Amino acid sequence: MAALNPILTALSDEQLLFENAMASVTQHCVIVRTVERQAHVLLPLGRISSLKKAQTSRPAFLAIAAGLFLIAAAAQISKEGGRAALPAAMFGICLLVAYVASRRAAVIFIVDGERTETEFGGLRQSSALIAAVQSAWVKIPV
Repeated sequence: MAALNPILTALSDEQLLFENAMASVTQHCVIVRTVERQAHVLLPLGRISSLKKAQTSRPAFLAIAAGLFLIAAAAQISKEGGRAALPAAMFGICLLVAYVASRRAAVIFIVDGERTETEFGGLRQSSALIAAVQSAWVKIPV
């Protein structure tokens, strides 16, 4: 796993607890891959005051899918709808799947009043990163 993170090789005494495409969590720090390509930020766990998940999606897909479902329902009950209901509904389903697939999330770390944001990744990746940081917080010696 250290091949994904070149900074981790420099920290020889740190044990890797968690790693994904967004960040790596060790015993004492979080190594964040930032929005700028090839940039890494080292955040000490003891100085992180809070973290949040920022989600984004493409709501236009959902709005157009709803319109297509309305058109499909109108075509189905219309006397002159012909066979327009099925293609409109199928296209609406495709746009609904595109909406679900377009959802992304980033994790925002607040350290000394400054925000550090990870790259956008999947919802599961960001949730797993937040869980890993929270479990590492518990293990920090006081």
